[in-house]
Amino acid sequence: MRSRSHSIHFLLPLLLILPSVKSLQSETPRNEELATNSIYQYFVPSEASKDRGNLGMYLWIPPNTPKIRAVMVAMHNGLPINILQSAPVREVCRKHGIAQILITPWAKDIGGVMMKENTYDVTDPARTAIYDSYIKKLADLSGHPELTTAPVVPLGHSAFCGFPFEAAIRNPSQCLATIPIKAGLPDVYKFFGTGGKALHPDPSMALSNVPILFS
Repeated sequence: MRSRSHSIHFLLPLLLILPSVKSLQSETPRNEELATNSIYQYFVPSEASKDRGNLGMYLWIPPNTPKIRAVMVAMHNGLPINILQSAPVREVCRKHGIAQILITPWAKDIGGVMMKENTYDVTDPARTAIYDSYIKKLADLSGHPELTTAPVVPLGHSAFCGFPFEAAIRNPSQCLATIPIKAGLPDVYKFFGTGGKALHPDPSMALSNVPILFS
């Protein structure tokens, strides 16, 4: 398991540049913009019936990266795509070997199951299986098997502001930090704790030693 001091080595550059990208316009890009190969080299489409061909998960890996050292995982709604694709963030990612994954929540398997009611219930095997399946396919497609176990930095904005916390609480030791954007602090402990709405509430689940970078 990576030490938190090692995590700060990755996080400080992101922490310093995030304020400069906060002012980026929050908007959903047109479909053709989202699927541009010059932005993301790899794409795994949704296999759900009647889904548009551009829905699924996108992966960007910095050029000349022999091994992925970490991965930013963003739910595509509002600002995360602007942050991922901003020049300062991409520069930090290139320097430190940090990949980026963009998840489209409108895909029926992602939005209707994995993120049902805008919540990623990580105690539900049906939901985590969808996430894991996409990551494994991206790892195979890109030739980077380490993607499945790389430390993560989840991002979410507005309706999906809970995603960074929910993704982190699944495996806190694998999470370098969470980045909720223009959001408060969702009560993940209430959701996953005793009497919560999670499929299998577990009061032992906690965001242990996970930095929260409010943006």
